[in-house]
Amino acid sequence: MVKKISQALITCEKLLVVLPFALLCLLIVSDIIMRNCFDTGLPWLEELSRYILIVGTFMGASIAISGHEHPRMEAVLIALPFKARQIALICGSLLCAVTMALLDYYAVKQVLHLYHIGTHASNLPLSLWMVYLIFPISIFAMCLRFIFDAAASWQKLRHGKTEEVA
Repeated sequence: MVKKISQALITCEKLLVVLPFALLCLLIVSDIIMRNCFDTGLPWLEELSRYILIVGTFMGASIAISGHEHPRMEAVLIALPFKARQIALICGSLLCAVTMALLDYYAVKQVLHLYHIGTHASNLPLSLWMVYLIFPISIFAMCLRFIFDAAASWQKLRHGKTEEVA
């Protein structure tokens, strides 16, 4: 069950990274052609590209957690015996999950604040709360990843599997 949820999450995250960047590439090529051939461009493209970069960065961070590619103290984990390593991984993952949950709480508060005050983007017909919505979504995904990591380490500890985690 957890693996299915994790795989669905990975698929959604990858789509949220790849599709906006593919769209951005097409828009940049269109903008170059328009500037060179028609002496006009897409004035809102710079703002959109910033938002796409933000989406890609935060969703990429969540993807990195799923592949254990986020920074952590590998040297300490490798030096520990199996049980101590699993306990350290569980504690570290739970600490990160709690931190992400707190960050998510404040990200949701910020999005709701932007929604209530009605702030809009400069050049795009877009409310800023829609752009900032990526923060609570990606932070929540990171929180889930850390919970999944803690559960996987717990299972390895319970069943005594001695394969490498780090």
